[in-house]
Amino acid sequence: MSNSNDNDQIEHFLRINHKISTQKMGALLILNSLYKSLPSDISSFREIYAHLDPNVIENNPEGITFLNIARAQHSLSDIKEMLNSYFNIKFHDINHPKKYAENMVIFKKYSMTVSEIIEDVLRIAGFPEELYSIIKELKESRECYDACKMLKLYKDTTNKRIKFELLRKLGLIVLLARIKRTYLIKELDENMQDISNALFRRLGVNKEKKMLYYFWLDSNNKVIFVNDKRRADSAYAKDTEQRKELDLEIYPMQECECHAFRTRMDNEILHMCIRNKFKKNGNNYFTSFVEKMIRKSLAFPNQVRDVIALKVVVRKEDEIKKIIREFESFLGGSSTRKNEINTYHKFGRKHLNKHSSKNYFVWKAIYDITLSHPYIEQINKLLTLTKDNEYAQKELKERYKFCIDNPKDFVVELQLQDIKSHLQSIAKGSPTEHLLLKKNQVRSDSFYKFFPKEIYEKEIDTLKISILNNR
Repeated sequence: MSNSNDNDQIEHFLRINHKISTQKMGALLILNSLYKSLPSDISSFREIYAHLDPNVIENNPEGITFLNIARAQHSLSDIKEMLNSYFNIKFHDINHPKKYAENMVIFKKYSMTVSEIIEDVLRIAGFPEELYSIIKELKESRECYDACKMLKLYKDTTNKRIKFELLRKLGLIVLLARIKRTYLIKELDENMQDISNALFRRLGVNKEKKMLYYFWLDSNNKVIFVNDKRRADSAYAKDTEQRKELDLEIYPMQECECHAFRTRMDNEILHMCIRNKFKKNGNNYFTSFVEKMIRKSLAFPNQVRDVIALKVVVRKEDEIKKIIREFESFLGGSSTRKNEINTYHKFGRKHLNKHSSKNYFVWKAIYDITLSHPYIEQINKLLTLTKDNEYAQKELKERYKFCIDNPKDFVVELQLQDIKSHLQSIAKGSPTEHLLLKKNQVRSDSFYKFFPKEIYEKEIDTLKISILNNR
């Protein structure tokens, strides 16, 4: 929304209630902006994710198995069997079906994860608490952990929102099952470590040198950074005073510890780290992956290419090209580079994310990294354990040879930044802070797919009236 529109809305709201607080006014402006512009791919998204299409509730199409079962006039035992057949297809392979009770253990676990994802998406969006409280998942939907109870609730209720939330939950449960069939989540940490070790070996890392950066935002919201703590304290104090004079929010000084090293080709890398998209603070984490699939309307989990990402930070933009050349010297050349995103002006035309600041620079691309088959280490352990079993040794050695002859490709996203852009992306309050980017992405796109206009707009309009009337 433009500043002129904001000013018009503020004047309009003040005419209705001249006593409204600044905080409430901010909430009203956010509420008033919702559903004014929907994602351009909303129709195609709903074709891919039919369970998140609110229109199926009234249209009741034939293609959704859950709705077909809901229409069926059968005994409870028959319905349970039909539901169990459905979840056996979604949760297991065709040769290893499970009983209903076993599938409901999985169903409940996935259901709880789905609720966490929906909660996370709302929290990432950073909406006012008033909005969060009315559109968060309803208790009836959230605490439905059994498929038969879900079906009964869906059939018995006349509440369209509950019906939608049950279908949304079911659709996301099925998506989680597909993701887990696509990625061996438990093995990703091991894969990540293998990739990290291989890259360090090929880069020929020399002795690391610890470097500490102190950084903060100046009065123009640009990152200022130095290595010297005394200089940092003095400069930070001056910038803080200027921010106070401009009535800007004050953020604490931050620190960034880098372990710089020189590579085989004498390039300096200040910071290098690798991350797994399915992990956060050491725990399994699905929100980032699922939100990306929903936002980008991706039909298949393997379309997400940045599950494992390597970030490399250098001193200056000019050094990025040399680092790319060094990586490609052992990754197979530029022909292995896919989905390149180049925002560096010295490389030619920029391609900025629509939510990114013009001051934010990054280069990234997808590479296949060929590593040893992941089962080789396990086979080596089994060879040691079965050394007295001639038959097992023969079978294992054949399997070992097969693995040696069939290395595996791992898809990795390589991200390159200069130190200024890196610090800008992690500085609290920065316009290029990663959390702010995620908030804008959710607010402009995935929010409308998780929380469709047809279901939630009326409740939001009611909330606006309530805030305006100080209720």
